[in-house]
Amino acid sequence: MSRADEVNRTFLLWLYDNNDRYPNPQVILETGAAPGGTPVTLDEVKTCSRYLAAAGLIKGFTALGGQMPSRVHLTDDGLRCVHEYEGDVQAWNARHTPRWDQSVHVTSGRDAQVTAHSSHVSQVQNTGDINISELAKAARLALESHPVFGPVAAEVRQASQDILDEIDKPEPDQGRLRALGKRLKTALPLTASTATIVKFILDGLGAAGIG
Repeated sequence: MSRADEVNRTFLLWLYDNNDRYPNPQVILETGAAPGGTPVTLDEVKTCSRYLAAAGLIKGFTALGGQMPSRVHLTDDGLRCVHEYEGDVQAWNARHTPRWDQSVHVTSGRDAQVTAHSSHVSQVQNTGDINISELAKAARLALESHPVFGPVAAEVRQASQDILDEIDKPEPDQGRLRALGKRLKTALPLTASTATIVKFILDGLGAAGIG
């Protein structure tokens, strides 16, 4: 398990024990949490909370200009990730698609399908070999994280927003989505300070079919 995965798991298990308190993510630093013997850092908490929020496993309010959500709590999927996979986010991602709290069944477009499961909706939406759900998650994470990318922050923000705008269309264009995904991938700066968040975004783009 990678360091990022260890931090994600540690955070989810900690939040599970404190879920009713709606804690600020930074409070975990006061617990001395140290997956693998190495204490969790503030930067890791920021990255972790943004990623878990984009993945739909936690919810929390993010103030304008804020770098991470505050007063977080586990979503239904977050609770299931803890119960069924002991907080292993990679194992969860390998077996589940993103879920939305709705109770309708909708099929629209040639390659879009939404299927209801009890009080949740499991969405599978693909355009050709592009997994739109995964691409949307990666783009949202990049958009929420763009301030950390310094000189190229505006480029990352625009590339992410263009992807989400295309996805919102009734019939997203496969070629444009692929081009926009590659544009976002190229724009991401891989530095010591951004390596963790960039890994999450690149993993998401890879899962979406962006080579």
